[in-house]
Parts: sequence; structure tokens; C-alpha cells
Amino acid sequence: MLLYNIDESDVVETIRNSDLVIEGQNKIEVMNSEMAEKYGYPLKVVFTRKNDDVIVISAFPFIRRQGA
Repeated sequence: MLLYNIDESDVVETIRNSDLVIEGQNKIEVMNSEMAEKYGYPLKVVFTRKNDDVIVISAFPFIRRQGA
């Protein structure tokens, strides 16, 4: 979260109130488009759950590439 200066509270908000949720076997990816106002792009958070804990793997502004 340090690389993009993303606030921890924004990561928590994205996990709680996401526009898009993609669940895989070992990870959950969520996106919050409302964060685009603050970061210039929607915020994407990749995390996993272990028991009652949430472990954030990465959090970054989601920049979609042309043709992707």
C-alpha cells in the first residue's frame, strides 16, 4: 500500500463495499470504482481469508490497458 500511498481505510472500504467481486480458490479480488475520485482509477484489492482474519495481498489503482 506504500507504493501508491493508499490509505488503509480505503482498502477496508473497498473490501466492505466493492462493485466487483471475483472469488478464486485461494484469493478474492474486489474493486471499488468510487475510489477513482481519490486515486485517479478504481481501487483493486486482492486478499484472502484465514479463519476470521483478512490478509491483504495487494492493493493498487486498477489501470486497464488498451486492448486488454
